[in-house]
Amino acid sequence: MTLLLVAGSTAGLVAGCGSAESLSERAVGAAVKAKTGQDVNIDVGDGAVDVSGSDGAVSRSANKVPQGFPDTVPLPAGVVTAGQRVTTPEGVSWSVAIETDSALDATVEEVRAGLAAAGFTVGEDTGTFAGGGLVSAQRESLSVEAVLTSRPTASDGTPAGSTVQLIVLDAAR
Repeated sequence: MTLLLVAGSTAGLVAGCGSAESLSERAVGAAVKAKTGQDVNIDVGDGAVDVSGSDGAVSRSANKVPQGFPDTVPLPAGVVTAGQRVTTPEGVSWSVAIETDSALDATVEEVRAGLAAAGFTVGEDTGTFAGGGLVSAQRESLSVEAVLTSRPTASDGTPAGSTVQLIVLDAAR
């Protein structure tokens, strides 16, 4: 897993390299092999960076829900700003970042109610705290953690909404 995190972090650097993508992909792959002794495959394109190796794979994308995200996990209304999927021998996890126009309390309630309506058991640690919120839920092999923060108020005093980082783990895959 450490190899994938190193390669995934490094591969993000090649995403903006334009026509030199294949050269950059090879250079990052060679650097990872020199550091770890392991081969990785790096693909950049279509707004995504995919890194795979012997211990799993990481896929990061901008502005879209990651491939294979469970359709049983409801997303709050808003704009998806990033997505990630990590596959390891222990399971699969997904992460989705969403910006909403709703205030923090309303977004926490939307996430909580959505998960409960989808058949998830919502944890007792759900709620808000100074500038943030947390919703945890479980359904069969799926564990969900939603970490929420308030976005700063605009200069005209208009509330800017909330940011949701939704993390889903499927231990059965």
